[in-house]
Amino acid sequence: MHERRFELGLLLARFGTVGAAATLFYAVLAAIFGFTIGIAPLYAHGLAYLFAIPLSYIGQRRWAFRHKGSKRASFFRFLVAALSAFIISTALVMLILAAGYPAILGTLCTMVVVPSVSFVVMRFWVFKEPQDNEESTAHAG
Repeated sequence: MHERRFELGLLLARFGTVGAAATLFYAVLAAIFGFTIGIAPLYAHGLAYLFAIPLSYIGQRRWAFRHKGSKRASFFRFLVAALSAFIISTALVMLILAAGYPAILGTLCTMVVVPSVSFVVMRFWVFKEPQDNEESTAHAG
């Protein structure tokens, strides 16, 4: 029991570290695109997000989750998860602004909700190991 908790703690730490590195990479790129190059903020955000996806995928796949399954399938699932996270974060901020709350509240909520949902989706869908599928099929029948 304690060993499983410890391993989950390590997984969460690795997941958070990769997420923080990808977020920092995104922020630097967004600043470069927006302030240095002069790209409009929305486009700078989108471009930076696109550039951060491969870094995040590689870090999460190789280091955080140590996934051994299909690279192609996990990358497709990762793209779906990343797009979903982008939509969730945008919708959350829009809802909070529409309710009349300050934008910082939307950012803070996004910083809690999106990583939490992303972790669950990555652990149980994006980087689910092939033997996990076989075990659940064996138990069902």
